[in-house]
Amino acid sequence: MFIVKRLFFILLLAATAANVVAQAFDPATRYRIELTAFAGDIADRAAVYSTDPEVNSAYYRVEGQENPIGQESLWYIRRAGDGWTVQNAATLRYLAYQEYTVTYNWNGETHSYDSRGIKPRTVANGDSAVWLIDFENGSYTFCNKANPEVFLGVYAYTYTWEEGDTYTYSRIDAYVRGTEAYNAVYSNLMTIYAEDGTVLSGQGTPGGTLASLRIGGKMPVAYAEGSGYMVTVPEMPTSGTLEADVTWLQTGLRLEIEGAETTETGFRIAGADFRQPYPFRIVGTEDEEVTTSRFYFTTMPIAEITCKGANGSTYVVGSFRLQDNATTRPDTTYTAQFKYRGATAQRYAKKSFNVKLLEADGVTDLDANLLGLRNTHTWILDAMYVDGIRMRNRVCFDTWNEMDRLPYATNYGSRNGTVGRFVEVFVNGEYRGLYCFTDKINRKLLNLTKVQFNVDSTEVTPRGLLYKGKQWGDETYLKAVPSGSMSASVTWGGWELEYPDDYPSVAAWTPLRNLINYGKMSQARFEAQFAENYYLPNLVNYVTLQLAYNLEDNGMKNMFISTKNIQKAGKQMIFTVWDMDSSLGGLWDGTHNDQVADTTYVTRVYPLARLFSRNWMSFRDSVRQRWEQLRESTLSYESLSERLTRYADLFVGSGAWGREYAKWGAAAELNENLYDEVDYVLAWYRRNRDYLDELLPPLPTGIGSSTFVPAGTEGIYTLDGRRVTGRTWQQLPPGVYIVNGRKTVR
Repeated sequence: MFIVKRLFFILLLAATAANVVAQAFDPATRYRIELTAFAGDIADRAAVYSTDPEVNSAYYRVEGQENPIGQESLWYIRRAGDGWTVQNAATLRYLAYQEYTVTYNWNGETHSYDSRGIKPRTVANGDSAVWLIDFENGSYTFCNKANPEVFLGVYAYTYTWEEGDTYTYSRIDAYVRGTEAYNAVYSNLMTIYAEDGTVLSGQGTPGGTLASLRIGGKMPVAYAEGSGYMVTVPEMPTSGTLEADVTWLQTGLRLEIEGAETTETGFRIAGADFRQPYPFRIVGTEDEEVTTSRFYFTTMPIAEITCKGANGSTYVVGSFRLQDNATTRPDTTYTAQFKYRGATAQRYAKKSFNVKLLEADGVTDLDANLLGLRNTHTWILDAMYVDGIRMRNRVCFDTWNEMDRLPYATNYGSRNGTVGRFVEVFVNGEYRGLYCFTDKINRKLLNLTKVQFNVDSTEVTPRGLLYKGKQWGDETYLKAVPSGSMSASVTWGGWELEYPDDYPSVAAWTPLRNLINYGKMSQARFEAQFAENYYLPNLVNYVTLQLAYNLEDNGMKNMFISTKNIQKAGKQMIFTVWDMDSSLGGLWDGTHNDQVADTTYVTRVYPLARLFSRNWMSFRDSVRQRWEQLRESTLSYESLSERLTRYADLFVGSGAWGREYAKWGAAAELNENLYDEVDYVLAWYRRNRDYLDELLPPLPTGIGSSTFVPAGTEGIYTLDGRRVTGRTWQQLPPGVYIVNGRKTVR
C-alpha cells in the first residue's frame, strides 16, 4: 500500500492523460506496415517457395524490388481478446510466432537445431498469433502474446561482394530486444498506414505497460473521458471489500493503488466506492515509476465494439468483445456484424445495436453463450435512451418470464421472453454508457419447427411461424386483413415475417389471414374454435401484465405472434411481448405518464375486445382471477420494489449511473438521483394496483375445497351460467367453474 497526496496524483494524471488513447483499428480496413527505419513493407509471399506453411515465411518487401506494392503488403488488424491478429489481405494468412526444429543432412550425417521465427498460418489459433500493439517514440511495436520477449521485427544483414558492392538482405524475424548480430541490425519499430495513405498515430489498446496488466484476469479498457482505465470486477460481498488478483504478461512490474492494501496475489480495497476513481501507479524492478493513471472499477461486464460506418439499414463487419466479470477466464474477441436497431431510437445520439457473431471468415454465423444467457449468434445492445430509469424493459421482461411459459418444451425452460444483463459499452474506443445486453425473440428461443424442404428442394412447406407487428392499424389489431394480395414478401400490411424470413411465401402468410378472419366469427363459432387458434392462459397472462404495468406501446405493435408448427394439431398462436419501455408510469418519449391501467390498449385488439369487454368464455373472470393470484407475488408492490431497487443499486454502486449521467444526463434529461425516479415508479404502481382492485374485484368468496375433475368432464359452466365447450378441464385457464352443480377451483 502506498499513500501520496491527492495533489501529486492530480499533477501526474494531468501530465499523462494525453497518453490514454485507444487505438481503433478498423477491422474492415487494410493497412500497410512499414519498417520505420527503412523504406519497405511487411508482406506475405505465399507459395513463392512452397505451399507448405512450415517452409514459407513472412517476407520483407523493400521498395524497388521486383514486386510492386500489392495486396500481399496489405493487412487486416483485428481484435483478438486482449491483443490483435494480423491477417494478410491476399493470402488470408496470419502472422504468428513459431518455435521449431530444423533438421538437415551434412556429409551423410543428420544434424538439427532449435530455431524460431515468424511464420504465416492459415488459422489464428493460440496466443502465438496474437500481438500486443504498443506505440513508442512515434512508432508501433508488435509484441507476441505467447512469448512477450519476442517482437515482430526485421533482420537486416549487410554484406559486401568482392567487387565492393554492398547489399542488404532483409527478412521478418522474431526480434528480442537487446540482441545483436554480426553485420546485422534488428528493428521492431513500425509505421502503419491505412490503404488510403493515412498515417496512424496513437497508442495500442491500452497503451504502454497496461497492455501487460490483468486484474482478475481482465485487461483494463482505456476510458478517455475519465483520463484513466475501466476495469470490470465481480460484485462485491456485503462487506464492501474488493479483492482482486493481479498478473502480468511482462515481468518486473508492480501495481500500487491509492487506498488499497497489497496482498500476496493482488490487492484489497476495504469499503470500496466505485463512484470515485482510484489513482494508481506502476513501478519497475528498481522502484522507478513507469506510468500513472487511475482506475474506474465497475461491477458490470464491459462490451467493446470496433466497426466503421455503422448505420440503420445494412450490417457492417467489425469486432466485438464482452468482458464477463463473473469469470476470470480470458474473453474472446469475435468477428461480428453491427447495425443500428429501432426506428424512433435511431434519432437519438445514443444508438442501440443489433449484433451478429461470425466465424473468422466474416460470413458464417457463430453461436456463442455470452454472459451465460444462451447459445446464439444474434444479440441486442439496448441503449434505453428515453427511459429515465434505464430498466423498464428489463423489469417488464423479468416479470413476464416469471408469469408466462410456452405450452411445450424448449431448450430454454419454455421461456417466452428475453433475458439480459446490464453492461457498459465502448464503441471505437469511445465510452457510450449503460446498455442492456439481451438475446432475441427468434425461432430457436421459441423452438419453432423448421421449414420442410420438398423433394426437389426448390420449394418449402412452412411449419413454425413467427410474425411481428410493426405499426399501428386495424391490420395489426387483428381486425382487418391487409389490403392487397399476399405475396412472397417478408412484409404484409403492418406485419413482418420474422420466420421463415428466408422463405417468404403466400403459404407462410395464410395462417395470419386465417387468424384475423377467425376473430370476426360469431360468438358460438368463436368459442367453439378458440382452442384451435389461441392458447388461453397466454392471452390471460398478456392482458394481466398489460393492465398491471400499463403497456402503452404494445397492443400487437411491438409484439410477436408465433405457432410451433402450423401443420400439426395444437397449432395455437402464442403472444410474446416486446419493447416495453412505455410502461410503469413512463411514455415512449421518456416523459412521465400518470395514467393508470388504460384498457383501450387491450380492447383495440379485436379478439381481445370481444373476450375482455364482453367476457366471452369468462375471459374477464380469468383475468380477474390471475390478478388476484399474482398481486401478492409476481405482481406485488414488494416484488416490483425489489426488482427496481436491485437494478438501481447495481447502477449506482458500480459507478455506471454516474458515468451515464455525465455522458447523457443533459441531453436525455436524466435525474441525477436515480432513486427519485424509482420512487416515482413505485408511487405510480401503488395507485395502479388500487385501481385494478376496483376494475377487477375479487371473485366470490365462500368456495369450498378444490375438487379434482378428470380430463374430458362434461357439464362445465362459468360462474355466470354459460357452458364451456370445445375444451377439456386441463385446457381451461385458472379460475372458478361450476362442475356437476358444484363450484370448483381450476
